[in-house]
Amino acid sequence: MISTSCQDFFTPRAVQRGCAVLRRGFRVFRGIYLIIDILILIWYKFFMKKIFISYAHKDEKWKNRLVKQLKVLEPEGFCDIWEDRKIRIGDDWKPEIETALNESDIAILMVSADFLVSNFIRTEEVPRILERRKSEGLLVIPVFVKPCPWERVEWLSKIQGEPLDGKTLAERSRDKAERVLADLAGTIAGRIQADAQKPRMDVSPPPVQPVPQSPSTAGHMENPFTDTMAIRDAVRFIGRKSELRRLEQMLRGGSVSLQGDHKIGKSSLLWKLAGAWEGTVIGPLSFQTKHWDEMVEEITVKSGKSYKSHRDFRNALLDSRALVLLDEMELGPEKGLNHNDCSLLRGCLEENRELKIVIASRKAVLKDARFVGVGSPLYNICLPFLLGPFEEADARHLLAHPWAAGVPMFEAEIEEELLSLAIYPPPKNQGYHPYLIQRAAYHRLEALSDPACDWKSLFLQDKEQQL
Repeated sequence: MISTSCQDFFTPRAVQRGCAVLRRGFRVFRGIYLIIDILILIWYKFFMKKIFISYAHKDEKWKNRLVKQLKVLEPEGFCDIWEDRKIRIGDDWKPEIETALNESDIAILMVSADFLVSNFIRTEEVPRILERRKSEGLLVIPVFVKPCPWERVEWLSKIQGEPLDGKTLAERSRDKAERVLADLAGTIAGRIQADAQKPRMDVSPPPVQPVPQSPSTAGHMENPFTDTMAIRDAVRFIGRKSELRRLEQMLRGGSVSLQGDHKIGKSSLLWKLAGAWEGTVIGPLSFQTKHWDEMVEEITVKSGKSYKSHRDFRNALLDSRALVLLDEMELGPEKGLNHNDCSLLRGCLEENRELKIVIASRKAVLKDARFVGVGSPLYNICLPFLLGPFEEADARHLLAHPWAAGVPMFEAEIEEELLSLAIYPPPKNQGYHPYLIQRAAYHRLEALSDPACDWKSLFLQDKEQQL
């Protein structure tokens, strides 16, 4: 039975007033929800990047592994991932794919023979992706899943893909392949974050404009050509695909003597090899920073042995299956390396075929019989590999600075001028010196903030001091 006070409360007039209050409250809440929805839509539209994944269904397991890595970025607001498994039963699949293609900011291509022979991918998806790449600046990232002659596909050979060393995911161990996919997700997150932080520029197609000639914009640009030492970051490593592949092939048969001129990229290639090698890697260890005794102890310990004497070092090498990378070999005599040490290395390499060594040095070291010249203990046991200058395609790719999203590209005329300064060896054009490309591009960009700066003189000064 309802009490008198409750009866007074539930009068028709009181109920009517209460309902009016509730309706006003609901309208307020609906307004708040509407504002939240609008903010979410604004974030989704302008900040969260949409990723389209194109793949052959026979490669679905690789697509799923990539999606799992990319899913880590979704809760952080970096991206929204679309792949055809999002199409619901009963929906028209082709319009769904077309819509996703047209709205995407990034397209990832899972490249394999099955991908390249797919009629739908070849005739429907790829043409639209390439069209948007050219007209709207769509970021296209090929991921090489299984071995196939992709280098012979004209449109694909022009686009930098992952893994950078050209070895496919299927050719790697599970952990190494997972590392490649994780690094790719991290790279994409970095690109998205960099785009979000950079001031938006008024650009017209193509979206990546040439370097502006007005010095007023130079202060807002980050100079991407700051590398003067060995490049350790795989994202910043450009070119050398064929060299890396040949180096890995040579190591299957034995050890290698990597030879090349100063600043030609030997150290960078060693770091790239260290990241791509399918096994234990010790190094790179450089005579520039370490004494031979320090190297001996480090190699022994990293081989799982305790170090007390050179006998421990020898035993460690005889039991090791590691790839040992030694850099700046020409400095060895100054850092304690002698003829007996080279004899010990040769003996261990002859006795233990699982042990591999790459020694990097300048050409001049060939004249020193103590190390790799005729008559030295290491002669003919370390296969010679001569590292030369960049080919034109790699040189132009370096000038395009693909690791620095948002930084404008050089005008065609300036690009040709920079390449002419990097011809190597002069006066013959046998290629382009990567260090000279970096320094010429660096000074050219820095000069934008100071039109009176004689950037060519600064470049020539760098060249004279270093080469």
